[in-house]
Amino acid sequence: MKFWGKREEKGTQKKQRSIHISDLVASSIFQEILKDNQIPFICRQPGAGGYIKIVTGGLLTTDEIVVDESNYDAAMELYHAYFETETAEDDEE
Repeated sequence: MKFWGKREEKGTQKKQRSIHISDLVASSIFQEILKDNQIPFICRQPGAGGYIKIVTGGLLTTDEIVVDESNYDAAMELYHAYFETETAEDDEE
């Protein structure tokens, strides 16, 4: 469901990392966390995902959130803080 990977933009030699999140709510929350912490990112839907997201309301798509390698560590800290807190709250119930 979620994983980080490396992406290298052709021509610019700019290294980026991405996360794939299939839960629309988790993706939206994580994007807001990145915005609040002033970490630039791009959210994409691979392939025809952008069109499918419009048609289905995001039920059948996966968001790819891309951050620059220089912001990777900060984004990972926020990612783990959010998802570990969410998992701990689910375990308590």
